[in-house]
Amino acid sequence: AQLSDRRAWARIPGRLGPAVVTIDAESAVGSLRRAGPLGLELEARANFSSCRANVAVFSGAWYYEATLLTAGISQVGWATRRCPFTLEEGVGDAPDSYAVDGKRVRRWSVRPAPYGAPWAQGDVYGCAIDLRGERGRVSFYRNGAALGTAYDDVRVARAAHLAYFPALSMSQAERVALNFGAWPFRYAPPEGHLPLHPPPAARDLAAARYLCGCLARL
Repeated sequence: AQLSDRRAWARIPGRLGPAVVTIDAESAVGSLRRAGPLGLELEARANFSSCRANVAVFSGAWYYEATLLTAGISQVGWATRRCPFTLEEGVGDAPDSYAVDGKRVRRWSVRPAPYGAPWAQGDVYGCAIDLRGERGRVSFYRNGAALGTAYDDVRVARAAHLAYFPALSMSQAERVALNFGAWPFRYAPPEGHLPLHPPPAARDLAAARYLCGCLARL
């Protein structure tokens, strides 16, 4: 049943890629150390490192979370495949890419602009993209609180050639943990937004709650 659900998830309109969402290793530039389940705990080991997920979206509304394990310079958001990653440029530095950077308190899409509030280690940033209108919208959330619309002029093509990938760029020694929906989100997504990864099965959540309850009683 779980396999069937995953296959169905991979066929959701507007979504491209496998059901299980992880990092596309071929997209990575710089040096990234991967750890944790699905390799989604990332640490930059070069001056500037970038990567994309292995799934993209071109219609609908979608959401994922990035937990800051350090609070230095990182750019978290969305980018098309055309966004070039180099040792100096990453997500938000090219057209059709959008990012938030709480260290410098900026939003990025070619040119930076003031946005949000300073971030701190342990903050959970929600990254939302809504491609349901004639123009798309990118918004960010800090620990469940809306930071407001970052961009409301996102190009929408309704086709695979203009699809947006979750994307991340980090300075050396910065660390971020990503959750595309394989585990329950820390904060509820905006109304109408879906996770990129199929959510855990109800039976798995029930088993986890039972085991955590046993540990709590011990």
